Amino acid sequence: MELDFEFIDGEVFMNIYNENRPKLFSDNITYNVSKLLDSTEIENFRKNSLNEFLKHYFLIARYKDEIIGWSYGRQENSLEFTMINSAVFPAYRNQGVYTQMLQQVKEKIVSMGFSRIVSKHHTTNNAILIAKLKFGFIITGIEIEAHFGQLLTLKYFTNKALQSVYEDRTGFKKMEDHVKEKLI
Repeated sequence: MELDFEFIDGEVFMNIYNENRPKLFSDNITYNVSKLLDSTEIENFRKNSLNEFLKHYFLIARYKDEIIGWSYGRQENSLEFTMINSAVFPAYRNQGVYTQMLQQVKEKIVSMGFSRIVSKHHTTNNAILIAKLKFGFIITGIEIEAHFGQLLTLKYFTNKALQSVYEDRTGFKKMEDHVKEKLI
């Protein structure tokens, strides 16, 4: 399947997202915890979310002229970039669309200079978890978040030496000697 990918403006993306998200995530139980914030917290959230210094991406996937998926994310700090939400329309799932989107996102984030890509998912979202693990993400944590519930955190290390240190710290495998020499 020949797909086209395009990084687009945030406002255009949000129109596509707001129109289609309810259809694609209708089975998810999501709480709008922003309704619990007071006016000061809402204002701080808006200021922090729209910080012009943070980098973002907004990606859409098209087959022919039809939008069949998307992904968007934002900078968390100077090292990490978080994939916030991705979706593929049901008719196009299990055809490699998501993996191709991951490749586009990785290339974009690497070109922006980040050393880690973070992604959080429901612990039972096996299709996405498997796709991310096959792509090279590793599990780095689990948490319970008020908005979405129980989430598994995965990270993709664009800096493989940093990944080696992480794997050593978790006991998964010993750090490569050439990396260890740089740290000591």
